[in-house]
Amino acid sequence: MNKKKQFILLSLPLLMSLASCGVKPINSSEGSSSAFSDISTESNLSVTPISDINSNSNSETNSNDTSSLTPVTADEAAKITNLSVEGISYSDNVFSITAAGEYTFTGEFEGNIVVNAPDDAEVVIVLNGFKISSALNSPILCWQADELKVKVQKGTTNYVLDNRAHKNEDEDDDTQGNGAIYSKCDTKFTGKGTLIVNGNYKNGIHSTKDLELKTTQTGTDKIQVTAYDNAFKGNDSITVESGNIIAISTGGDGFKTEDTDVSSKGNHRGTIEILGGTIDIYSCCDGIDASYNAVIKESTDSSGNVITPTLNIITNKYSEYSSEVASQSESVMYLKYSQNLKSKRFAICFYDSEGKETWKNVTFKTSQSNGRNGTSYIYEVDRPSSAVSFNIYLFDSSITENKAELAEAKTAKASAINENFDMLTVGVNSGTITTGSWSTYSTTTQQQGGPGGPGGWGGPGGFEEGNTDKSDYSAKGIKADNIIEISGGNINIKAYDDGIHANYGDAFDTEPVTYGEGDVTISGGNIEIYAADDGIHADRYLNVEGGNIDITYAYEGLEGTVVNIKDGYTKVYGIDDGLNCSKKAGDLAAAINVSGGVVDTTVYGNDVDAIDSNGTFTQTGGIIITKGGTGGMSTGLDVDGTAKITGGTFICFGKPEKTPTATGLNSKTFSGSYSAGTYRITNGTIDLTTTTKYSYSAIYVWTDGSTNFTFTKQ
Repeated sequence: MNKKKQFILLSLPLLMSLASCGVKPINSSEGSSSAFSDISTESNLSVTPISDINSNSNSETNSNDTSSLTPVTADEAAKITNLSVEGISYSDNVFSITAAGEYTFTGEFEGNIVVNAPDDAEVVIVLNGFKISSALNSPILCWQADELKVKVQKGTTNYVLDNRAHKNEDEDDDTQGNGAIYSKCDTKFTGKGTLIVNGNYKNGIHSTKDLELKTTQTGTDKIQVTAYDNAFKGNDSITVESGNIIAISTGGDGFKTEDTDVSSKGNHRGTIEILGGTIDIYSCCDGIDASYNAVIKESTDSSGNVITPTLNIITNKYSEYSSEVASQSESVMYLKYSQNLKSKRFAICFYDSEGKETWKNVTFKTSQSNGRNGTSYIYEVDRPSSAVSFNIYLFDSSITENKAELAEAKTAKASAINENFDMLTVGVNSGTITTGSWSTYSTTTQQQGGPGGPGGWGGPGGFEEGNTDKSDYSAKGIKADNIIEISGGNINIKAYDDGIHANYGDAFDTEPVTYGEGDVTISGGNIEIYAADDGIHADRYLNVEGGNIDITYAYEGLEGTVVNIKDGYTKVYGIDDGLNCSKKAGDLAAAINVSGGVVDTTVYGNDVDAIDSNGTFTQTGGIIITKGGTGGMSTGLDVDGTAKITGGTFICFGKPEKTPTATGLNSKTFSGSYSAGTYRITNGTIDLTTTTKYSYSAIYVWTDGSTNFTFTKQ
């Protein structure tokens, strides 16, 4: 039987808002570059600044100075607890727990709690209005037990502050504990109160075994973890069943697993499972980084009530907490142009809120290969911090003075500074500089992957084809080295890389060796993604079998070797391709197959495709609406192999590059002028809306129903 022990320590004396991105209706306006611009104003939870708790906790220059650790005297220790109680002892600022039981801590203490119990012992640490801080070792450190439970008492606020200096990335020693709460056994968090954790040394909460979060906070109660590397790490697994959870990583991942072997019970280690709770993740690298599977689904409580998880993820530059990343390009702006200016030069006139002008010269930075789309040239300029708008001018290089009347080309009117992006695509035509889409140019000087390598300590990834204007290392919303399965939940992602990504071919620590499948399957839930690179990327199979998916901005919306769409409502806005398939997994042939659901895809720019298959395209059911880009080879459907439609409805604004072979279908061309805007499309049971970015002279329809469509501009 567990024994309860209570320790009453010294009395404890006792904002920034966090993103809680609401899921938009699926018919919301596409491609809004400001979809997350007011992300910090829509909060359910609030972040408690660590600097307000302990001004030294985030200092990189902290040392392991122990001069502030004044040992509690024998008399004071006697007042804290009865030292003769079995299983607990105290010496030199360390409480040592050596037996199973429940231990309650109240008050304020500078030192450590160390658990070294039998390997069959269950140790419960109850935090009941408790603050513990340490500049030596992990504040709470469990070397051995069968299970460590940390219970956060209802109605209390508790702090675990690791005040050690940042761990050297080359250090392999864990004898001091690699987290503010560090445990070498299965670890579970329960309770209803608030727990604030600062992992200044390395991780926030770290179990080398299984880590489980099953708290039942309401209102403002929460578990908030801020860490120099990973906020939550469970080497074997992480399971979130419930609770209000805030994960802030300034240099690593939000949630991370590491092991990839199979347990003695036959369970593959490395899975991250989200079954409930409200979870807000700010990460420098990946939001969720699963060394095996990532699973997000609904669950039921003991009364049979359905629990729907809510997950908000912001990564890398988009997170205000990322160290050495977010601030890198705040004062730099980039222009992306199709030509190398040899005898010409750009200059920009910036305006502050009062209209004051500041001229800045633009200089060449680098060139980028865009494959079939040629080469782009990147130019950079120092942007004044006070700037709110700007005009761009083109001068002959012989003219060194920046005056508007001397320019040979200029923008027609001032444009607003886009706080979400730092690079603007421009063109020059007959004395006018035109502005196109905004994107992001990666300017980080941090080592790839933050401390210790890509993806935080031990996290791979980030170096794949796609948009070059993204993070130089893995900063994905949800990443798994095997498969990702989403069947429920409200998921909102703003990632400075792919939104969702599954790797193919990673070797696991099994006998015989097995390899990552690289599949993503979505069968339910509401998912909104804003991504600097791909919205959803599967190296092998990308299966959409249900749910509402709204990719408000991405380089490529959906990408896989094989993309199968069977059900659900999928809306995509991309600046390259909307749907793309290309060979990435072994000998698997690239293909896009649509048998059900609704797909509404828009792309924006030159030489971009709403659907681009580097293999085959087949539609046997469902509804597809495509709207290609403008100019060059832009089209609503581009297929290298065969393109066949035998069922469903395909609606193409603008002529497809390859006309599909339609078997047993009716086809019709609706000629006329279809200008940019929102259209209501009706035909019998079909009644939906779609938004176009360009004007089209015709709409092409293939359908297994009536061709009596109406396209009504709203």
